[in-house]
Amino acid sequence: MRKFLSLVLAIMMVASLAVVGVSAADNDTATVTITGFNNESSDTKTYKVGETFTAYVYLNASGLNTNGMIGALKCNQYYTNSVLALADAYDEKDGGMIVDLDGMFPITGDSTVANGMLADHISFNASKPSMNNAFKFNSDDSALIISHYTVTKAGTANITTDLVTLAISDMYLTKAVHKSQIYDDNFKVYVKLSDPETAGGSTVSGTITSFNDKTEEIEDITVELLQGEDVKYTTTVNGNVVDYSIAGVADGNYILRFSKKNHVTRDYALVISGDTTADAEIRLIGDVSGDGVVNTTDGMRVNMATKGHLELDEYLFKVADVSGDELVNTTDFMRINNHAKNILSLWK
Repeated sequence: MRKFLSLVLAIMMVASLAVVGVSAADNDTATVTITGFNNESSDTKTYKVGETFTAYVYLNASGLNTNGMIGALKCNQYYTNSVLALADAYDEKDGGMIVDLDGMFPITGDSTVANGMLADHISFNASKPSMNNAFKFNSDDSALIISHYTVTKAGTANITTDLVTLAISDMYLTKAVHKSQIYDDNFKVYVKLSDPETAGGSTVSGTITSFNDKTEEIEDITVELLQGEDVKYTTTVNGNVVDYSIAGVADGNYILRFSKKNHVTRDYALVISGDTTADAEIRLIGDVSGDGVVNTTDGMRVNMATKGHLELDEYLFKVADVSGDELVNTTDFMRINNHAKNILSLWK
C-alpha cells in the first residue's frame, strides 16, 4: 500500500493544475501555472508575450531527520517550451552549463551541476554528504531553484519540478525520495511566480569608456542585452566616454555586451530587477595597459605574459591576443610593436 501511495505522490509531483484557455482577446498573453509537491502549493499568473518572469521553488526539509540538512539532491524543472524559453544564461561551449549558479541555486550554489540547454527542462544535482557542510533546507524560505523564463508566444504553460533524489545528510545518505518515488514525505515544496512587469519595464543605464587611436573619427558603440544567443534589446551611442540607456527592459538574467570598431568586445553578466546601473570599459585591440594607445609598453606587457611574469584576466587575454589565434605569444608581441612603430597597423 505504501509503495502504491508513494507512486501516486511521485506522479503528482510532476502533474500540473488545469489552466483556463486563452481567449481571442488575450492573444498577446500567456497564462502560466507553477505547481509544487502534492498540489499543496501552486501559483498562476498571466504575462505578456516577450515578458520575462521569475519562477521560485522553495524546499523545507526540516521535518526529515537531521532537521533539513540535505546531503544530495537531483531534480528536473520542466516547462512548456512551446510557450516559454529559458532566460537564464548557459554556456553552449560547456555543454549547456548554467552560468550563474549562485543566482539560480542560492543554497547549493557552486556545488550544483546544472544544464539549461535541454529541450524542455533544467536538469540539476548537487551533493555534499558531510554533516559539517550539508545543504540547509530548513525553512519555508529555503530556495531550491530560482529560474527565469521569457514568454515566446500566447497560450498556456506549466512549470513543474520533479524531485528525482532527495537524501538527508547522514552516513547512509538516507533517501527521502529515490528515482522519483517518495519514501519519506516529511518535507514541503512551495512555489510562486513573480508579478507581471509594470508598464515600461526597467531601465539599464551607465557610462561606457572607450578610446580611439590615431584617428579623429569617433565610431559608434553598440550596446546589447542578450539572453543566450538572442539579442533582446540594443542601442547605439557615439563617443569615447559616453552615457547609454536602454528602457523598457523585462527583469531577468542577461549578458550586457559592448562593441566598437578596433576595440575588443566585452561581455558582462547582469541580473536586472528594477532600474539597473552598469558602467563598463572596452579597450583598443592591443591596449593591455589601458591608457588609450597601443605602444611598446603594451608590447612589453605581452612579452611578460608570455614568460609567465604577468597574469592576464579573461578580457585582457583577448586584448593581448591581437592575432586572434586564442594564444598570447611572441606573434602578438611583434604585431603590437609593429603597430607602435607604424610598420603595420592593427586596425582594419
